[in-house]
Amino acid sequence: MGNVENRATARRSGDAGGTTATVVFIALIAVAVALLGYMVAIQ
Repeated sequence: MGNVENRATARRSGDAGGTTATVVFIALIAVAVALLGYMVAIQ
């Protein structure tokens, strides 16, 4: 578990890692919103 935590910390402090995490996070939110809108449209 220590290794995973260290890796996450190193990734967070790196610009590229932070950008990637942000892009993935935004993509996940976009998918969730699209799925929610799709479910509402079906009903």
